[in-house]
Amino acid sequence: MNKERGFSLIELVTVVVLLAILALVAIPRVLDLGDEGFKTAMTTVVTQFQSAINLSNQMCILQRWAGRDNLPGFGSGDVDFNANCLPSDTSGSNVLGANAARCMRIFQGVLSTSYTVNTTTTTDPDFLAGINGINCRFTFRRDSTTRRFDYGQSTGLVLNVVNP
Repeated sequence: MNKERGFSLIELVTVVVLLAILALVAIPRVLDLGDEGFKTAMTTVVTQFQSAINLSNQMCILQRWAGRDNLPGFGSGDVDFNANCLPSDTSGSNVLGANAARCMRIFQGVLSTSYTVNTTTTTDPDFLAGINGINCRFTFRRDSTTRRFDYGQSTGLVLNVVNP
């Protein structure tokens, strides 16, 4: 008696159907990992930014640097502070008041990161710096979902985090 070995047609069809169902469930989840990556990136930047603001505020208070320029030993050494001991610029300005260029310089001055920031999209930055009232606004540009956060120069708080 000669027995043949191999899969029957029913077994083969069953395996193909199971693989198709698995693919229908798994592929959308794999494709959605990009969104999770963007969420993680945004959460990381917001956390780093708030930590840098808190650290710089404490250093400014300890060194009695309120209203002065270029706090030594912090960031690139060119961060300027307002009367509340909060980062206000990197170009010799210690007053409250937001404009996009100042916000960009604050981001660059307090964070040591590979993420780029600019006031225009011409250089294709990761974050677009702008203003929201008297606060700085940083909008993440690498995702179709709007992700942004605001920095309050008078309070030192990261506010209005959208889709972290």
